[in-house]
Amino acid sequence: MSSSFTQTTLFLVLFIGGIICTASSKSNTCVVKINDRDECFPFFSVPQNCKSAKLNLSQTYVAKSCTTANLFWNYPQSNLTLIIETLYTRKHQSYTLHFPYQLDQQLQSLYQVCPAGTLTKLKSRNDTINVKSDANYQVVLKLQASKLQLYAVMIEYNVIKN
Repeated sequence: MSSSFTQTTLFLVLFIGGIICTASSKSNTCVVKINDRDECFPFFSVPQNCKSAKLNLSQTYVAKSCTTANLFWNYPQSNLTLIIETLYTRKHQSYTLHFPYQLDQQLQSLYQVCPAGTLTKLKSRNDTINVKSDANYQVVLKLQASKLQLYAVMIEYNVIKN
């Protein structure tokens, strides 16, 4: 009887411990650095232990100089919040990002994050996605990587002044 009690107790401790570990690791958000040596065609990857990551392009060459960008997300996994700023952000002018192909087809899901924190699911129409800048003159996207292990996701966009 004590052996059964010990096994049950051990199971509960391991089970509860697993839930606590999972919960604490999910709240861990990694900040991703971008390699923009290739100027408007940078690449980045998210560390494997991250459940959620954030990439802010505001201080990059892409934000300051590019009207067309092609980001190479190497070995996409988990969730990525992508904060996109453009030449128009600093001028406080609205713009639209035009994704010329089906970005949503490479991902499990794709959302625009509004300044209030609400999510709007994005779907391609006529093989493209257009996303207008928000009140902060940014486009904030939440990308959920495909459950399939892909080599890369190409995030290509053109900036169009409204």
